[in-house]
Formats: sequence, C-alpha cells, structure tokens
Amino acid sequence: MRSLRKALKVIKRRRRWAMLTGDSLKVLRRLPEASVDAIVTDPPAGIQLYGCEWDADKGGAEKWIHWLTRIMRECLRVLKPGGHIVSWSIPVTSHWTATAIERAGFEIRDGIVHISPTGMPKGLDAARAIRKLHQLPKAERQQLASNWLEWNTTLKPVAEIWILGRKPLDGTVAENLVKHGVGAINLNAARPGRGRWPTNFMASHHPDCTKQRCVAECPVLAVRQDGKLLGRDEASTSSAKTGKYQHPMDKIKHQRVGKRIDADLARDGIAVGTAPPLDALFTVAKHQKAHTLHPTRAHEYRSRGIATTEPKASKAPVATKDGALFFYAGKSNVTDRHLGCEDLRWRFLRNGDIQRISSTRYNRLYQRNLRGGKYVPLGVGNVHPTAKNTRLSFKLVKLITPPGGLVLDAFCGSGSIGRAALAADCRFIGIELSKGYSLIARRRIASFARTHQPLFAK
Repeated sequence: MRSLRKALKVIKRRRRWAMLTGDSLKVLRRLPEASVDAIVTDPPAGIQLYGCEWDADKGGAEKWIHWLTRIMRECLRVLKPGGHIVSWSIPVTSHWTATAIERAGFEIRDGIVHISPTGMPKGLDAARAIRKLHQLPKAERQQLASNWLEWNTTLKPVAEIWILGRKPLDGTVAENLVKHGVGAINLNAARPGRGRWPTNFMASHHPDCTKQRCVAECPVLAVRQDGKLLGRDEASTSSAKTGKYQHPMDKIKHQRVGKRIDADLARDGIAVGTAPPLDALFTVAKHQKAHTLHPTRAHEYRSRGIATTEPKASKAPVATKDGALFFYAGKSNVTDRHLGCEDLRWRFLRNGDIQRISSTRYNRLYQRNLRGGKYVPLGVGNVHPTAKNTRLSFKLVKLITPPGGLVLDAFCGSGSIGRAALAADCRFIGIELSKGYSLIARRRIASFARTHQPLFAK
C-alpha cells in the first residue's frame, strides 16, 4: 500500500504529511504502536446530516458508541502515553462521543465549547407538517396549523464541543514528559492574550462583521456598547510597548477575503453576555452611582452590573491584563475552504458521497438542471458539508502537540486539520473513508505545503 509507506515515512520524519484513504479502523491497525504525539479529529455526529450515510447512527446509540469505541481503541494504541486527543462533537450527541472515548481507555480531561452564530436550524416546522396531513380535510388542517405557528423541533445550533482526553500516563507527568515528550498542554500557544490563562471557551464573530462594527447577529455585540471590535493590539494596556500583533496564519494571504473580519484578531476583553460592556469597567455610567472599592471587591460589583472606578486604572477602556479573555475564531471562509480545489467538479450521490466528473459533464448536467430536466445535485471545489476553520484547528493543534510532533486525524474530511498541523510546524497523517473527500483533503493540504515553505509557526 503506497500511501501506508508514505505514512511510515512521516512517522520516521522523512515526510511532512500523508493522506490515507480507507476505513479508519482498518488503516489504524496498520500503524505502529505509540507513534503519534496528538490526535485532533472530527468524527461523525450520528445525526445523518443531509441524509449522508457516513453520518448515520449505525442503528441506535449503543451501536454507534460501539462503532466509535473500536476506532478510538486503535487511536489509543497508536498514541504515545500521555498524549492528548481533541475530538469534535455537537451537544445533542456529545455524550455518545465522550462515552466512546472513555470506554476506549482515555481520561476525559475537559470539553472546549466553541460558539458560532452562523449555524443553520435543521428542525421540522410543526405548522408545515400539519398542513401535509392529507388524511384530514384542508379546512381542518389550516385551522390546526394556525395553532402551531412558530413551533419547531430544534434550536439553532451555535455550539460545538471539542472533547479533550488524554492517554494514561507512564508514571508521573514529569516522568512521562521526559520519556515520551507529551503529557501536558501548551499554555502559551493557547493564550488569548498575554497574562491570560487559556479557557475552555471559544467564540466566533459573524462572517459579515467588519473591523469597525459587528452585525446584529454577532454575540460579541452584546458586550460592546458601540459595537466596535478590539483587535489584539488594541486590547493591550497603555503601558505595553508592543507592535501590531500578527498571527502566524495571517501570512496565508489567500485566507483574507475582502473586508470580512479576520476573526482571530477581532477579540474583545470580557466574557460574552456575562458582564457589563468593557467601557463600564473603568468609567461611571450616567444612571449609576460610582463605587470606588478595593480591587478584590471589584469583580463582585461588576458581576452585578454596577459601574466602578479603579484608582490605578488607565484612562483607556481596556482590561488590566493584556489581551482578551477568550479566543475568537470564525467559520471557514470561501477562499480558505476552496483553496487548491478550484478545478474540481462533483456530482452528489444518493448515499451522501460524491463522484468526480469532468468539466464538460458538469456543464451538460448544469444546463439540464436549468432547463427543468431531471435534477442532479452538483458541486464545485470543496463540497464537504462540515468543513472546519483552519485557524480554529491551528489553535487546537498547538494546544496539545509538541513542536515538530505528529498529529493524527482519523476522520480527515476536507483536510482543515491537516493544513493547520503543517502551519503549526507539525507532521500530519490523515485518514478518510470517502475517495472524493480524500482527494479534496489531499489537494488542500498539498496546496498549502507547496506554497508555504519553510513552516513559520513556532
């Protein structure tokens, strides 16, 4: 197997990355034991998204958990003692994913919650469903449906949970670090600002936000009276003499599209929706009485929405520590999503998989769709329905992977985690079941690897 030989070269540091196509369970069994430093992966959620068979529930919760547990046991085997895993999940089935990871032998260490305002509701409209009950008279259907207007079966999905686990240590943490080089998380790589301890919360601005203002749907707008965003360099204290901050991923010029916000640099200084606006921390609101108090009591007053004055505070409305409390990252933008796949044309199959077709065939089917013939779903570029943001993946990789370490993704999808691993100066092995999505991942990672050498993120 040619791709397996490439993966072995990656393990031996003779290659930077390798992409393997096939069932994760079978491929993982062929990798050597304790050869991987970290696992960042995006397994299916078991909700059969858009009718895709690869996202089916396998016949129920227990069967799905058993299926994922077998794969996670192989992930545990190839991971070094003390190595970490970060696995994506959604709230509705996150307990399935966590159960499978724990049954496989991992220690559940934490759960990183990522909030994004761009999720699309996928529930059932109750009124519309009642109108389709043709066994009832039309007048009765209309009357019943009017009683259930604005009723649905789901909420808007804005949260995803990245489950953080660790393989049992070989001795103490210190002994494991010396012997295997893994066992702890990288705080400096995950800090949202200098002096800030990394949190298990991340949030995203709306893609239509600008560097000056947020749109109404953006969660960060709730904590800013004027709707203005703070870049990381703007969020520093007045005494800090630092230049303009540049994230390593900013060197990827292809990922900056027009005037859309650079979500990682658009940060704010306080928690979303849990505290008064940042300006109120050091200024007196007109309708409130100011309270000058001991610094240890300031947090208590702020949590109650009472304006305070700080004796040693700077005149600038900034937090006392440098940088934001939380890390902000956006959804994958258009250029980031399709880079390297612009010439690919796809036909969607009934089982949710994709089939590559020529440009001539694509144009013929597209014109037939326009004429009202038998409809054939088509796509261009990266058509994966759940492509992850490279910048968010970069942060997760840096959090748990030592410099130059090997990152494994057992459910590679469109390859965002692979690109992030290369950007973080790490090696990468990806596994993907679908031949079509494997080609997309290979194209995206190869395009990144060719364009950006040597690697820049330290």
